[in-house]
Amino acid sequence: MLTLAFALATAVQDADPLRQLEELRREIDLLRTVHSLGLTKDQLGKLVAAAQGARSTIDQAVAERKEDLAALRKALEEYREAMEKGEKELGDRERRLGEFQRTIGELMRRQHETVEKLATETKAILDERQWRTLTAMHRHDPLRPMREQFTRFLDRLREDSEMELNEEVLSRFREGVQRTARHLGLNEKDAEAEFERLRKVLEEAFKMTGEELAKKRDELVRRVFEEGKIADALKRMGPPPEEETRRTAMLFLSPNVIRFLEKRLESAK
Repeated sequence: MLTLAFALATAVQDADPLRQLEELRREIDLLRTVHSLGLTKDQLGKLVAAAQGARSTIDQAVAERKEDLAALRKALEEYREAMEKGEKELGDRERRLGEFQRTIGELMRRQHETVEKLATETKAILDERQWRTLTAMHRHDPLRPMREQFTRFLDRLREDSEMELNEEVLSRFREGVQRTARHLGLNEKDAEAEFERLRKVLEEAFKMTGEELAKKRDELVRRVFEEGKIADALKRMGPPPEEETRRTAMLFLSPNVIRFLEKRLESAK
């Protein structure tokens, strides 16, 4: 109970500017990932309908418990103030928080059921690659710096048609793959296989025009970091499958994501 009180009390504090910037960065990362899925007009229409329906259900449930939620917030703020004043006996306040938590239990149950339903619908709408791309967002990503570095490399290649895939370039990428393999616990054989896979992706990229690279960049990055032994190792570092599915479905409850999908649907051909 005390852990819950701390967590919820933190949530009602004034927003930290640095935290706001981090949340904005994460939102941009999310929208970039959704953009990279290459959703069809049919998929967009189905996703918008499913997301709007789920969002409406949860908003209605929250509205029905508006007074209870306001009372819980007030109780949490009073609990925080009591701790700041150094009150020794907090048992009554904790019991009161527990009562409020039980009161909104029905709200939590409805939210859980709605998310489960949305997960089933979303998984049926997306293809395997698209679903895998989204679920990968919830895994610890120790390769983020390398992923961003590879993305910048492709951007430079798009702008400079004179670049060559020479031994110097390949040597730098081989070293990067070897460092990554050691970090993920891959053996030398697996590391060499991953380098050869990367080499093929690079060879494809160097044959593309700038316009083709602009369209295919995100797909190339995905193939490097979300396939092969690297992807298998990262998957083992992630949450359980059921939790991963739930988190993925909740992405589509974000008003910003719903708005993004709606605008994409309007412009889809």
